[in-house]
Amino acid sequence: MLITGMVVGILLALLLGGRPAHLLDVRLRASFLLFLAVIVRYGTELALRLDVHGVEELRLPLFALGFGILLYGLWLNRDQPGLLVAGVGVAANAVAMIANGGWMPVWSGALSAAGMTAADLIPQFHRLLPDPTGLNILLHAAPLRDILPIPFP
Repeated sequence: MLITGMVVGILLALLLGGRPAHLLDVRLRASFLLFLAVIVRYGTELALRLDVHGVEELRLPLFALGFGILLYGLWLNRDQPGLLVAGVGVAANAVAMIANGGWMPVWSGALSAAGMTAADLIPQFHRLLPDPTGLNILLHAAPLRDILPIPFP
């Protein structure tokens, strides 16, 4: 989803008259943190897919570490346009994932609206949660789960 968002953002910028050369003018502080966060996040998912011994038990701390590194990197660059807003989104995802034990909760209504099923989810990362009621809404951070119907498998 992160990569898709970046590609869509670049395409929209080009359509609105942006110039790729301007990307070279952006100076990010501690940019290695952003790359490290992506490596931890997707490395954890890959290790889970490959059923690497011990990674399942470390799911929550590893994903939390990836989100934490990304948030710190975004915070250091909060003066750049859009990165503070991106940080709010990342923080919401981190809270939802931590509240659900290292799984990104997905709303069944969003899947249906996107024409997808539970079989389309990444089983090592996503977990379809039933629509919680009462206090369970807050315990599972339901308002922060993946609720946007985007039909990208």
